[in-house]
Formats: sequence, C-alpha cells, structure tokens
Amino acid sequence: MKTNSNMEFISSKDHYETTQNHHKRKKKIKKFVHKFLIKYLISISSRLPYICMILFTVLVLTIIAVVLCILLINSNQKKKIIANKKSVLRWNSTGLTIAGVSTVSGTDNMHLNTPQDMALDYKGTMFIADYSNHRIQKYVRNSMNGTTVAGFGNGTSSTLLYGLNIPVHVIVDDEENLYISNQGNHKILYWPCNALSGVVVAGLGKKKR
Repeated sequence: MKTNSNMEFISSKDHYETTQNHHKRKKKIKKFVHKFLIKYLISISSRLPYICMILFTVLVLTIIAVVLCILLINSNQKKKIIANKKSVLRWNSTGLTIAGVSTVSGTDNMHLNTPQDMALDYKGTMFIADYSNHRIQKYVRNSMNGTTVAGFGNGTSSTLLYGLNIPVHVIVDDEENLYISNQGNHKILYWPCNALSGVVVAGLGKKKR
C-alpha cells in the first residue's frame, strides 16, 4: 500500500510539473507573439506616411491613365470617317483679298497679273505663280506686299535660267526651295531658296513640233 501511495504521489507530481511547464510555454509564446506584434505595429506606424504617399500616388496615376484613355477613345471616335456621307463645305460668301489688289493688275510688289497657282509652306507663307508677270511672288502671312523670289520683278519674261516665262505651277518644300513649271520655256526648274537663278530638272526648253 505504501508503494502504491508513493507512486500515486509521484504521478500527481509529474502531472503538476507537466501542467506547470505547459503553462510556462504558453506564457512564453504569448509574450513572444505580443512582442512581435508590438514591434511590427511600431514599424508599420513609422512607415505609414510613406505607404500612404505611395498609395495616393498610385491612385492619382491610375485616375490620370483612365482619363487619358477616355480622351483617346473619344478622339479616335471623332476621327472615324463615316462611309457614304456627303462632305459639307462652308465659307464666307464674301471673299477676302490676301494677295494682290482686287480687279487691278500691275507689276509692282502690291499687284499681281493673272496669278495661276499658289503653294503654302508650314509657316503660312504663300508662293504665287504670277503668270503674266513671269515671276514667283512670296507673301509672308498677314502681309499685302509681295517679294519676287524667282524671275524678274518688273513683269519681263526671259528664256535664261535667271528669268521665267509664263510660270503656271509652283511647289515649295520645307526649306523654301521651289519647283516651277515654266510653261513658256517648256521646262521644270528647281529654284533654291534665295538663289538668283534656277536649275533645269526636266525638259529641254524646246517646243515639240
């Protein structure tokens, strides 16, 4: 009986120690978790302004991207061409003279004489084939006073390369070089910007018989 009582005592003691150890481990785990959570929250709170700033920036960029996409879609829809739809042209019923003097011809820089063709460069400068004055006139935007850039300025024709004879068409490139259809001389001339004479690029200058 003594032995049994001793064994029961030992077993209850072991059980008590096991229970105590278990409680201690639980306390340690709780303490560790508590410390970890506190450190994590402190680190998060210290970085919170930066996180908020990043989230705000992402939100703003997302809104901008959405707005740009909407604008792009709307612009593309406006540019779509509707098939079989008639074009409607509108203009003022009263014309506005932007070069030359209405109903009056002349050879000075204010006048033109039977202008046949006009070319416009990217700056809005006009180059006019002044047919009966045998010259090309340059008109800067909003100016009524032209400048002779090819041919003579006095209305005289010429068969030489520094003159023109009935120019009917003119083309201008981005550097203000001219390509002139010189009908009276049966040639196409290349006239460099600020040059005093042209270069024949097509035609022999002889009328076919």
